[in-house]
Amino acid sequence: MNDEALNKAKKLLSLLEGFNTPLHQVRYVAQDLNELKIVYCVIGGVALSPHNYIRHTEDIDILVAKRDVPKLKGLIGCGYTYRPGSKKNMYFHTSAGGRIPIDILYEGDNKDGFVMPNPKSIRTKIGGVWYISLVKVIDMKLTTARPGDLQDVLQLIWYNELGPDFADQLPLSTRSEFRHYLKEMEKR
Repeated sequence: MNDEALNKAKKLLSLLEGFNTPLHQVRYVAQDLNELKIVYCVIGGVALSPHNYIRHTEDIDILVAKRDVPKLKGLIGCGYTYRPGSKKNMYFHTSAGGRIPIDILYEGDNKDGFVMPNPKSIRTKIGGVWYISLVKVIDMKLTTARPGDLQDVLQLIWYNELGPDFADQLPLSTRSEFRHYLKEMEKR
């Protein structure tokens, strides 16, 4: 192989590796969940992108309805494997030879003080994928209040040009905190 052909092959491999990311692979995972009629929604870092904020993440977080948990076994052996030591979290094996970690959360799980509801009650369909709604992602991130979550809220306010009226859509428990971060954004 000459140098020119080798350079072309390297560029093609680099391009393919760019598609081995959670952001690019989530639609394939969603197709598989839809085929199994699993009630789900994508939460976490990947779920920020349809709400105008893209940030790096290494995995796909999926919230699944409690009644559909047994259906998840239908994925194993069909492009999915359990992660070592887990009968819950998985790897999605991409067609380009990569693998994407998938963290599964169940309805009723408590994640840093936020009790996971039925995904049907907090989701919105965007591009054929069920994602957590903007209202619920902000509510969840304000409830968990981890440093990265609060940064995400600031970015979501900025990129979506959210104003004081958005607070009225949030539960009472997170409205005042949202207004606080809105004021922080106005100071900038």
